[in-house]
Amino acid sequence: MGRGFIILYKAVGYHGTTKDVVKKFLEKDGIDCTYKMGKEPFLGGGFYLWRDSYGRALKWSANHAGDIQENQSVLEVDIECQSEEMLNFTSTVWNNEKVMIKAYLSAIDTLKQGGIGVFYFGHFIDSFIQNSTNIKLVTMHDLTNNLQMFNIKDPGDIQKETNFAFGDIQLCVKDPSIIVDKKEALV
Repeated sequence: MGRGFIILYKAVGYHGTTKDVVKKFLEKDGIDCTYKMGKEPFLGGGFYLWRDSYGRALKWSANHAGDIQENQSVLEVDIECQSEEMLNFTSTVWNNEKVMIKAYLSAIDTLKQGGIGVFYFGHFIDSFIQNSTNIKLVTMHDLTNNLQMFNIKDPGDIQKETNFAFGDIQLCVKDPSIIVDKKEALV
């Protein structure tokens, strides 16, 4: 553990899909957090959400609903997770993240020496969770979308400026117990 204290991580996430699928997700056991376990290379199997980004989820829903706009829907999910039960690659206060990265790099080296060349990070996370940890959530910046950056010049000093950057964050829910509320988001 990084600094010896536990932080409760809270987030609102959005999942874009079709109206029928959102209805299924709203059922008591409707969200399957083992979906694509061992098959998803990004953050591993789980239930993927865009943190604080209804717009990205709505765009994603078009992938599932096709051209039928009235069939598009977005699920809004409230998450609460103890910091010790997550891998938060968006924070500067890391708990087990550095250990996970070092173990992954070591595994890659071992596999390469054994003639196996491809072992995705998501697969590593899945195998690690299945065998030894209580990780319930993984968060990471989505750098495939353009990171937004802008500068604000200090009006009192031409030489100084404040730099801002923001982008989308993906949440991968590994355990449904951290979902405290879910509802269909209003369009």
